[in-house]
Amino acid sequence: MGEGELTSNTCRSPSPAFHARGRGERILLAKTRIRAAATPRRILRMRLASKGPAVTRINVLYLVIGALAVAVAVLSYQLYQDRHEPKGVHIDVGPGGLSIQGK
Repeated sequence: MGEGELTSNTCRSPSPAFHARGRGERILLAKTRIRAAATPRRILRMRLASKGPAVTRINVLYLVIGALAVAVAVLSYQLYQDRHEPKGVHIDVGPGGLSIQGK
């Protein structure tokens, strides 16, 4: 290969037609190429990459606090149900037989 020959790895300058166009037209062409290259999958990847990690420490902290609050609420309700005596008729079947108590 000679010194002046172009290979596939050689960087080529833009065509003369590119230089003949106005600046506004070149910008429009560049935007069109960007839009064409921006498929929905690529857009989604770019958005996810720009936001950072989906799960951060503060989100995990909120999750743990929320889980603890739900656990406290459930345990409090169970304790209330155990200590609260139901109104009405209480029927108990035990080793001594059947007992019915009206309240």
